[in-house]
Amino acid sequence: MQNGVIQFRQLQFGVEGASVDLTGTYDLLKGGLDLAGHLSLEAKLSQIVTGPKGALLKPLDPLFSKKGHGTVLPIRITGTRDNPIFGVSVFHKTFDRHL
Repeated sequence: MQNGVIQFRQLQFGVEGASVDLTGTYDLLKGGLDLAGHLSLEAKLSQIVTGPKGALLKPLDPLFSKKGHGTVLPIRITGTRDNPIFGVSVFHKTFDRHL
């Protein structure tokens, strides 16, 4: 930690069926987040959604399956602790979601 900013070189956590590996910084004083890494899911991409969308995503399953996981997605968490922004990158396009 330097000047109230924590540098994470390897931040890992998980829940049943998913794990997250991140690197980046967290500003304790301002609450700023700048983390990037990967979300690994046991489920394949086509299994994450229901109905006809799942069938449409089935051909993409091999593109997102890595290292024994059903789906691996690059993710980013930015913004602040009070207003985090979660992003996922797919085919060089990032989709952000504010909470």
